[in-house]
Amino acid sequence: MSSKSVQTVEAVSITRSVEIAASGSQVWAAITRSELIARWLGDQCEFDARPGGRGRFGWTEHGVSFPVEVIDVNEARRISFSWANEPGEDLSAGNRTTVVFELEEIPGGTRLTVTETGFDLLAGDAEYRAKSWASNSDGWRDELAELVAFAPTVELAA
Repeated sequence: MSSKSVQTVEAVSITRSVEIAASGSQVWAAITRSELIARWLGDQCEFDARPGGRGRFGWTEHGVSFPVEVIDVNEARRISFSWANEPGEDLSAGNRTTVVFELEEIPGGTRLTVTETGFDLLAGDAEYRAKSWASNSDGWRDELAELVAFAPTVELAA
């Protein structure tokens, strides 16, 4: 008699950190102001950076937008929001993950750590959740590279 053992590892979170040659104020503006977000995260943005604030992140080339709702804000240090996993659908249990941006001043700039959780709570089977995790993991890699290049160019009002 033979036995077969299958182990399933389910990815439930993504964490990425980048060092940006920009001040904390420049990075904060780039991650909280709609007109600046649209320069590195997709190309369309409505974002109300207050607890309970709502909006959308959009990618014209893909014809998609994702509803977003701000959960918590610690001015210039931390912001968290939930966003829909499926484009165009409302935020709901089973169709949302939570993203946290945390800023830390470092010599020569700012470290930004992005953590996205909730993949284990998405509706659908393990394969769907794993594909969602992989897509977002790749997405954060690409979008954060754009932010690293963009944030140092942000001009702040005097």
